Amino acid sequence: MKREKVILSILFSAFVFSSIEVSGKLISGQLNAFQVTFVRFLIGALLLFPFAIRDIKRKKLVLKKTIFVSVA
Repeated sequence: MKREKVILSILFSAFVFSSIEVSGKLISGQLNAFQVTFVRFLIGALLLFPFAIRDIKRKKLVLKKTIFVSVA
């Protein structure tokens, strides 16, 4: 089961990575480069957010406000 999950993850990643070029050409006439980059990162963050929350809860991590303030 784990091997199949790894193979599917690799195939999914390859598909998504290869579709960036096509989708970039489709939107390039409507949005500038900064907007396209923002949308790409926003989609990536939204897709990774549930996994991050699950991992934070599983490890019982506590996120403090000072961590985010010191980074900014």
